[in-house]
Amino acid sequence: MCVSVDERLKNELRSNCNSDIKHILSDDCFWKQSMGVASLLKPICTGIQHCEGDNVCVSVMPCIWKHIEAKLDDDSLKLYGFDSTILVSVSEKQSKKEKT
Repeated sequence: MCVSVDERLKNELRSNCNSDIKHILSDDCFWKQSMGVASLLKPICTGIQHCEGDNVCVSVMPCIWKHIEAKLDDDSLKLYGFDSTILVSVSEKQSKKEKT
C-alpha cells in the first residue's frame, strides 16, 4: 500500500500505462495472493539455504524435504488462502507425474 503513495514512484504511477498498477496495489486480493505465493516459496527457500555450501551432508536432505512437506501440507495451504479446488488439482497433477 505504501508503494502506491510513495513520492519516489509518483511519476511512474501517474502515467496512463501504469494507472492499473495503482489499482492493483490497492486491491486486497492482490496482497492475499502475494502472501500465498510468499508462503509457498519460504519453506523452499529455507530448504535451499540449508543445502548450500560445499560441506553439506547428503544425509540432511530427508530432513529438509520433511520440513518442506510439513510446511506445504493441505492444512497449511488452506491457511495461506489456497482453496480445495486448487489443492485437488495440484494433487492430481502430482499423481500423474509420479506414475510416468
